Amino acid sequence: MRKNVEKLTKNDTDILKKIRALKLLQADFTVAHSNYTTSIEYANKIERYLTNLMHEDVFVSYQKLKKTIDYAAISEFDYEGAVTFFDIADVLPYDIRVDNIVNIDLNSAYAMALFNHEIINNKGFQILTALPKKRRLQTVGMFAASKTVYEYARGELIGVPDIITNDLKNVFWFAAHTIDQIMSDLKFMSKDLFIYYWFDGIYLKYNKYVVGVLCEFLDSIGMPYKTTMLTEFKIVENDLVYNITFKENGEPKIFNIPDKAKIRRSNALIHAALLNVKKK
Repeated sequence: MRKNVEKLTKNDTDILKKIRALKLLQADFTVAHSNYTTSIEYANKIERYLTNLMHEDVFVSYQKLKKTIDYAAISEFDYEGAVTFFDIADVLPYDIRVDNIVNIDLNSAYAMALFNHEIINNKGFQILTALPKKRRLQTVGMFAASKTVYEYARGELIGVPDIITNDLKNVFWFAAHTIDQIMSDLKFMSKDLFIYYWFDGIYLKYNKYVVGVLCEFLDSIGMPYKTTMLTEFKIVENDLVYNITFKENGEPKIFNIPDKAKIRRSNALIHAALLNVKKK
């Protein structure tokens, strides 16, 4: 019999309520929790919750991109533990307001990393670069997606959860590691001018000579970039989130960068509910 699939856009609280209700009903059900979706299968029905909202283009592009990969070029080295994504100057006060800041942002960074190392071909590069920046990152990020499957009988967990990882996860982690290393090199060359970097963009106090050195380095490794001057730059650490504000060409910009602990906390709540463990 064909299962009825219902797609829902809800938050963690909605997922937890559904799981608890099925436990109270002593139902047989299966939960698959991943980076992007949580699906709950019961009574010949599947409810799929989008826990990380993304445009449909991301899923379509991911399927297309997989067909352009040179599998032989993918390293077996585990890069996952070597990637930080974010770094901030240790000696810099967390509450600052500075003018004359420069941002050096890598263009199509993850696409360039994969293309330059011949993991994707020209068609794959075109698929990625045709997407807006956020969707490009989300598309490559899907290679690192994993899911944990929980099986229940009469409301009780059977055995231990099954963790399923993507065989192509190193497509993402290699690209992330490559960009992370570039950011780390730029940080080192910036010395005490460095403020922070986040994914593929670095922020530092402006110095013409140092910026020139950084740009020459990026040119030498074939990584395109753009530089932008910022004013009224302010960064504040607040409730596990870095609140960053500045003006770019006179236009106010706001970024809220979550601490990794906050993301882990959300996933832990769902995991604890599935295991029927009360979280303090």
